[in-house]
Amino acid sequence: MPVPGYSLVDCIDNSGYFLLHSAKSLKNGDLVLIKSLKEVSRDKDTINKLLLEHAFSDKLDHPNILKPINFINEDDCTAIIYEYFPAKLLSKLLQKAPISVNDFLPLAVKLAETVNYLHSKKLIHKDINPHHILISDDLSSFKLFGLHIATSLSKSSQNLTSPAVLEGTLAYLSPEQTGRINRKIDFRSDLYSLGASFYEMLTSKPPFSEQDQLALVHCHIAKKVVPVNKINKNIPEVIADVISKLLQKNAEDRYQSAWGLAKDLQLISARFENDPALTNFELPNVNFSASEQFNIPQKLYGREKEIDDLLQTFKRVAQGSCEIFLVSGYSGVGKSALVKEVYKPMTGEYGYFSSGKYDQYQRNIPYSAITDALNKFCRYILTEPNDELILWRDIFNNHLTDKAVYLCNIISDLNLILKIKDIDIPKKNIDKSLLHSLFLSLMTAICSRNRPFILFLDDMQWADLASLELLASLFDNLQLHHLLIIQAFRDNEVDTQHPFTKFITEIKDKNVPVNQAFLNNLPKNVINTLISDTIKTPEIECIPLSELIFKKTLGNPFFVLQFTTELYEKGLLYHNLENDSWCWDKETILAENITDNVVDFMASKINELPNQACDLLKYAASVSNTFDTNMLVALSDNQYTAKQIINNLIPAIDRELILTPQSISHVIPSQVAVDENVQLKFLHDRVQQAAYSLIPENERQQVHINIARLLYQYALNNNILDKSLFDLANQFNKAIELICNPLEIKQVIEINYLAARKAFDSAAYSSAYNYLSFAKRLLKVEHFKVNYSVTFETLLLLCKVNCILNKYNESDEIYSLLLKYKHTALDHARVLLVKMDDFHQQGLYQEALDTQYLALKVLNLTPPSELENLDAQIVNEITLIDTYLAQYTIDSLYDSNDLEDEQILLLLDILTSLWITAYLLSDEDVVQWASVKMCSLCLEHGRCEQSAFAYILYGFVCVNRLNEFKKADEFGKVALKIADNYPNLALRGKVYFMYGLTICHWSNHLSFSTKSFRQSYQFSCQAGDWTYASYAAVNIISNLIIEGLPCDDVLSEANKYLSFLKEKNEESTKSFFIPGAYVPLLHLMDKCDNHNSFDCDVFNEQEHQLYAKDSPIIQAWYYYAKIRALYLIGLYDEALAIIDHIHIIPMGVPGQIKTPEAYFYSCLVLLAKPETYLGSGKYQDMFKHMFERLKTWSDSCKDNFLHKVKLIEAEFASLNNQPFYEVFDLYHQAIELSKAADYKLIEALANELLAKYLMKQSKLEYVMHHQQISQSIYNHLSVYVKAANSSLPNDEIPVLTSSPSIEVSTSSIALHSMMQAANVLSEEMVIDKLMNKLIAIVMEFSGASKVALLLKKNSKWWVENIGILNEPNYQFKPSSYTKSTDIPASVIRYVIRTQSMALIGNVSVDSVFTNDPYIEKHQPKSILCLPLIYKNRINSIVYLENELTTDAFGQNHLDMLNLLIGQMAISIENSVLYSQMEEKVVARTNDLEESLKQLKQTQNHLVESEKMASLGRLVAGVAHELNTPLGVSVTASSNLLELIEQLRVAFEAQTLTRKEFVSSIANINQAGSIVYRNLNRAAELVANFKLVAVDTSNDEEREINLKEYLTDLVSSLSPALKKGHHSIQIDCSDDLVIKVDPGVIAHIFTNLILNSLIHGFEDTQEGQITITADLESSKLRVDFQDNGKGMTKEVQSKIFEPFYTTKRGAGGSGLGMNIVYNLIVQKLKGTISCHSEVGNGTKFTILSNL
Repeated sequence: MPVPGYSLVDCIDNSGYFLLHSAKSLKNGDLVLIKSLKEVSRDKDTINKLLLEHAFSDKLDHPNILKPINFINEDDCTAIIYEYFPAKLLSKLLQKAPISVNDFLPLAVKLAETVNYLHSKKLIHKDINPHHILISDDLSSFKLFGLHIATSLSKSSQNLTSPAVLEGTLAYLSPEQTGRINRKIDFRSDLYSLGASFYEMLTSKPPFSEQDQLALVHCHIAKKVVPVNKINKNIPEVIADVISKLLQKNAEDRYQSAWGLAKDLQLISARFENDPALTNFELPNVNFSASEQFNIPQKLYGREKEIDDLLQTFKRVAQGSCEIFLVSGYSGVGKSALVKEVYKPMTGEYGYFSSGKYDQYQRNIPYSAITDALNKFCRYILTEPNDELILWRDIFNNHLTDKAVYLCNIISDLNLILKIKDIDIPKKNIDKSLLHSLFLSLMTAICSRNRPFILFLDDMQWADLASLELLASLFDNLQLHHLLIIQAFRDNEVDTQHPFTKFITEIKDKNVPVNQAFLNNLPKNVINTLISDTIKTPEIECIPLSELIFKKTLGNPFFVLQFTTELYEKGLLYHNLENDSWCWDKETILAENITDNVVDFMASKINELPNQACDLLKYAASVSNTFDTNMLVALSDNQYTAKQIINNLIPAIDRELILTPQSISHVIPSQVAVDENVQLKFLHDRVQQAAYSLIPENERQQVHINIARLLYQYALNNNILDKSLFDLANQFNKAIELICNPLEIKQVIEINYLAARKAFDSAAYSSAYNYLSFAKRLLKVEHFKVNYSVTFETLLLLCKVNCILNKYNESDEIYSLLLKYKHTALDHARVLLVKMDDFHQQGLYQEALDTQYLALKVLNLTPPSELENLDAQIVNEITLIDTYLAQYTIDSLYDSNDLEDEQILLLLDILTSLWITAYLLSDEDVVQWASVKMCSLCLEHGRCEQSAFAYILYGFVCVNRLNEFKKADEFGKVALKIADNYPNLALRGKVYFMYGLTICHWSNHLSFSTKSFRQSYQFSCQAGDWTYASYAAVNIISNLIIEGLPCDDVLSEANKYLSFLKEKNEESTKSFFIPGAYVPLLHLMDKCDNHNSFDCDVFNEQEHQLYAKDSPIIQAWYYYAKIRALYLIGLYDEALAIIDHIHIIPMGVPGQIKTPEAYFYSCLVLLAKPETYLGSGKYQDMFKHMFERLKTWSDSCKDNFLHKVKLIEAEFASLNNQPFYEVFDLYHQAIELSKAADYKLIEALANELLAKYLMKQSKLEYVMHHQQISQSIYNHLSVYVKAANSSLPNDEIPVLTSSPSIEVSTSSIALHSMMQAANVLSEEMVIDKLMNKLIAIVMEFSGASKVALLLKKNSKWWVENIGILNEPNYQFKPSSYTKSTDIPASVIRYVIRTQSMALIGNVSVDSVFTNDPYIEKHQPKSILCLPLIYKNRINSIVYLENELTTDAFGQNHLDMLNLLIGQMAISIENSVLYSQMEEKVVARTNDLEESLKQLKQTQNHLVESEKMASLGRLVAGVAHELNTPLGVSVTASSNLLELIEQLRVAFEAQTLTRKEFVSSIANINQAGSIVYRNLNRAAELVANFKLVAVDTSNDEEREINLKEYLTDLVSSLSPALKKGHHSIQIDCSDDLVIKVDPGVIAHIFTNLILNSLIHGFEDTQEGQITITADLESSKLRVDFQDNGKGMTKEVQSKIFEPFYTTKRGAGGSGLGMNIVYNLIVQKLKGTISCHSEVGNGTKFTILSNL
């Protein structure tokens, strides 16, 4: 590529991204060297690297470092022009031959001195190798270059970068630079690379020559280097020792400085001149550890316990928990440093980390730290490879759905991932409920990959209230996992009334694990250790200095570091090179009179800067903790350019008062400072505070007004006003007293309004209140004339905020102003709408009602109070609705046009508010009028959010007024559909609640109503609507009791709700939950004080009855539960007293399931007291009314009511002495119906009542059977009150036992490892070879020098195999781990007992394991021991050690290690099974055919297992079905025998009358009919089962009639079809006969049908399956189609993959459809395809050549 102004002469190097040429200047003919980019490598990243190299090189001045003279950065060319140096690359020279020791030593000394110079300039080269050294032909001179990835030794924070990036030349990288171990990079990394270069100079090859990248990385970490004198015998041992020290794995074991290395090389060189053999020459130890660098260690001092606590918390989070960790202490005490210390172990490939910080001067900006942290995380994702980015995009889209757009206005960088067009991002507000919901979804998405996410929020004492509410909302969801939120705060600024204190209290009340570390100032001894480590001087000698530092700083870590650095920078603490010691003078230091106040101290440091830098920092401190050059250009009123700004700030950057994201300070002189907006931040908030303190107090307002005006102009010019609102408002408000100009007042009011609107739209109500309050200070009455819109909207928004924040009194005056100066009727109504909400919030319902009526009149709608005949008006509206529905279906309402008429929308808001008020005031007529009026308006004008509530309320009217249950359900479902289309979670919570409460159960199984309540609870909690959340919780428990779920499970759930309800809605708890759900549940479990009372620790029945006497709704809840309880324990007289109040229930809880529940038990009570019932017309009328209603309801929903009707009919028939078989049949129907509908409690009750009836009929031999069934169910449900009130004596009830349930059950290098593992898995089945190969892969990937695999055999753990680096032929015999001398038994015991990994970074300092005999003997450096846990048990253990490197096993590779190890364990287990089976085959028979058969069975084992599992399910289902007809047949046949015997006796005694004979014959016929009918059903079941079962387990082919066979198969699956009202239609020719293995057909269609039932009809009660079969050109074509919910394209693409299931954790194995596929392809020689659309069902097409 041509370089402008130069002609290229010769190419020196073209091996990498860059080109190195000699060239000639076209201007003067001078020779130069040019380093440029290859055209194919030219991108932003490589251009920046070249920019970096030029910037670094330009600041250096050393004879052995290549000097740049120019830099070119044009459209097609980026190049550095270097001085000319006639030389060639050292790497090319070494390709011919190594360098002699004589030539090596002077060259090595100069190289060490050159590297020392680099380090003295605080630079790490990071890529020292022979490719970056130009050397003369005579080896006398050289030039070092290649600083394109160099790093400054700045202490600024590490950024969140991809762990997959490897920088540098791999053959020369230090172990820590590979990123595979848990160590930071420092200048000693260069010494490793220098040692590798020395090695090549003397041997012509680098220390490790592996071609494979992974192998090369592994060598650097774990493999010992062969000493150079072993390769070249002429190299003296002392030189070999120096190189070996440089190549040590641990940085602490290398030379500690290039200066010390140069000293030793000088000594060797001097001795070599006289003694080339260097005989008996030893180097002094002093130079090895010598270091003249002042470099405060990066480790954290005095915080060992806190670090351990934080890491233990992280460990739990990594295993799936969700926790908070608090870090508290004074400013500068090291809170942020504590988190940074554990940053590395928590990140990399293992976890994600992001951080945000609240600003003391920007407290009104809502969510600032959270959005900053999440924006950072989004930017991190953007650095990931493309496949990772796409994966994250899919994850976010799946969790956030179409609502993701609402987050993009708050987390702006999210859109860089999602790529939503700007036009699609709505500008309207996001309400609190939606925001909380989306935030939860976002965090769930981030954590969904089961890798821990650490969110660090600093300075929580300055957090805004909206942030705290947002964070608290996260923990309303109990399913959140793998999340650690670390929050740092100053405890001296957070008192008991501080919002953050209340936040923590709230979080703890939710039982969220909250851990805390309290950080105090450092004690003297710790400071002394820090100083000793910094200047590498014995602690005893450092005591005087550390005492002086402690006295000045009181041990505050930030102050200690700053003060010590100040001493060094001022020369008061210096290194004496002559005697290699650090010196200081106490008196000189004291004479400096350095302040002991940290803010004053930092202010003095800032004052020492040039005036321009000082002024810029003052401006920046007035705005934010973070800032950028563009902002400073604006604040300087364009006095400076961006480049001048940076140049002015260089002194502050170099003194680290401000920090940059990278070493940008060294790039400043280059082009980058002009082209890029540089991000900056203060080192610490104390530095920002110090800079701000330099502004005199009496000048601060003027500074803020100047900043505000400049920022405002800057925002307008750059079209970023919306993004700058908070900054602008904050700056203006800090100078509000200086704002006098009318135009500026108008601007500031508008800015505050817009900032408040933005805060309000983000649910940050306190921030909105602050901005609105400032606006109100500036507002005057005349503003209604000059700026009506902003003035009106500002004050109206302030009223809304006051209502939300319970500041009701502050709005009184504002309401008057708004109503006085309103312009339109709409504005008038809007004010009234806010005002009625205000009254409602205060419980002033009548005042709210009056305001609602006034608002209706304002909008020209006559209120109910002024309508003459309200009922007639309701009828008229219903007629209009019916007229509309005559033309359109109810479902089509969803597709109505959008309602945009502002007046109608406002009317709907007012009517919604009116409905709620009227409901609370028990005004049923107004409730119904509001319901029908809302529905009518929506039908007339179109669809909107409120339409969902309007239609659900009309469904309520359909139930309670019209008795049109199907129509009600249709309205309910369209309301749900509409609600789901909007982001308003509070609305969805209400709609789902109302549907579950008053509509769903009249047409659907009660479980669907419960599901609706659960959804309501979730939506309402996310919306912060605690009222509806509490209502939903109460009804969930009430429904579960009615459904008859196990009481233990229900109580567990109820207890979770109880604490929530007590906190959020005490009234609901007291009125409904305790008396109507919680205590009745305790009573069923026999946990109340006695059987006939609800009295217990949490409830007093007498007090409650007094409390509820004036409230029908509270009474209704109590009576419905009490009547059930009294009946179940047999207290019928007491129950009769309740029946007298039963009329209250439909009045108090209209439309609810509690009414039919109460009617059912009331009917049973009356029938249980025949003398009372038969003797009272009142009770007979009551019975008739209740029973007729139940029958009507059963017509609408058989699942919920028909079993109840049949049980009442059975009891009624028993009371009336109807024929035995009629009564018996009714009981039998009640049992079967309750069983089919899964109403366990009623099933138990029906069996109990049948047993009582049989006892009355003296059928004693059958009583026990039904009594046992009844008691078994009661026991299963934990209804222990029934055991205490059994109808039979205890000694007659057999003890039922049950068996315990048995549960059957980033980088290319890493990718390369997984590919290797996959290849081994697919190619190797021999156990020994397999283990050896996989152990080698794990060893190479992990950097281990030893790997051991342990497996469990016969309850004992055995060391199964061991791999040792450099010992490929190591002979090992499996042995018990307790007897093995190859591994530390104590580590294995720890892993077995704790079922957690053991990660020991430095074995020598880990006191837990140091006494293990193995460790004492072998002294390994690092140990990692990992258990593979499968189904709560350890499957295998892998032990890894590294004998050379501490901290060799970083957290960042554990995921991949676990995957490799998991594959290894499974492969070994399979191989063992394979070997065992092969041995058995050989042992049992030598017959080749039998052997092949056995092997074939082994290959098909998975298929057969699934087939047998299917058969097992079939057996269970058929057994369940056979139980009833056989039981009935036994009972009926025995009675038949009795009747025949009675007839024979009467006949023989000649006492038989004609009447008795006719009656006996009739009874015999009826009994025979029952026997025949039931036995015929049983025979049919057995026949079908036999056919299918035999076919399932038999592989023989035979001819079958396909239609008949499928019909029989469907019949055998009837148990699975029963609960839902599903149907199967078979469309097939009656004479279609095929020859096939019938078991294949049975297995294929059983799987397809069950898949439709389980997956397709999951939320559907009436599914339709159609099976069509026909012959097409001798091919059999079968279409299997259902009308279920369908599936996504992603699911379709994986449907036939093994182990793929959408029901993981719910019993799905993921094998069914894979086996179907294999059966069709292999057995039927055919194909199967799948077509499906979400919402439109699924179709499978099978083609076969049968």
